[in-house]
Amino acid sequence: MTLSHGFNHPDTLVSSLPRRCISMGMTTDRGIADGLISVIRAEDQLAGFCPSCQGLFRLSEVELFFIPDRKDDFLTELRKKEFELEDRVRSERQDAIKRSRSALMGNLFESVRPFLPEFNHHPGDLRSIWDPVDYISFNGLALNRDVESITFVEIKSGRSTLSGVERSIQHAVERGKVNFETVSRSP
Repeated sequence: MTLSHGFNHPDTLVSSLPRRCISMGMTTDRGIADGLISVIRAEDQLAGFCPSCQGLFRLSEVELFFIPDRKDDFLTELRKKEFELEDRVRSERQDAIKRSRSALMGNLFESVRPFLPEFNHHPGDLRSIWDPVDYISFNGLALNRDVESITFVEIKSGRSTLSGVERSIQHAVERGKVNFETVSRSP
């Protein structure tokens, strides 16, 4: 853009502006730019020259604005956010691995525990259902084919506790709310 009418070079306008801006209290880049823009808007005789269309236009009739160089600030903030995101992803991956290992070890323990010493039920009496409890033990079934009692067995490891559903099953059994039902199909 070329300035005309009294100014042969843009530096002439810019070099005369800072004294005026400083006297108006505008010492920042933003203040200088705002001062320059207000002078250009007020001065109806200043014209610009478009290098593309070779035409003249009044600077007071165009939209003028100031965009500070924020590239460094933006890149710094972007790198900071990128680092925070990478740190969060790393942390969540480690947490997921830890929880996955814990769940796998819990599942393995649930599968192996009936075969370890000090387990109160004969492995042949157990039937795995896994959900909502791990096993149902038909006590006496394996040794004498006569069921003496039935026990719901939920195996926990580490600090895990009964879920709400598991707890409700425990309460139903403790209150004697267990029934046997035969369902047959009519011909």
